[in-house]
Amino acid sequence: MSTDDDEIVTMQDLQPHERLRLLRERAAIRQAEFAALLGVTQSTVSHWESGSTKPAQILRGKIAEILGLDPYHCTNCSR
Repeated sequence: MSTDDDEIVTMQDLQPHERLRLLRERAAIRQAEFAALLGVTQSTVSHWESGSTKPAQILRGKIAEILGLDPYHCTNCSR
């Protein structure tokens, strides 16, 4: 049942760092595993997902590959 007060949140409504975290979680990949696949530390992934830093451009294609995304989509995940 829906009311006027209900709010639907879409991927586009999320901040880039929130999208990255959500996509990683949907892929059932732990932060430590994601970090290892990317050749970075878990702390680095944590910083990306908190929004305090962004993934380097060079890593975005690899992130897209790991998450099964179109590389353009992944570029938008981290802006």
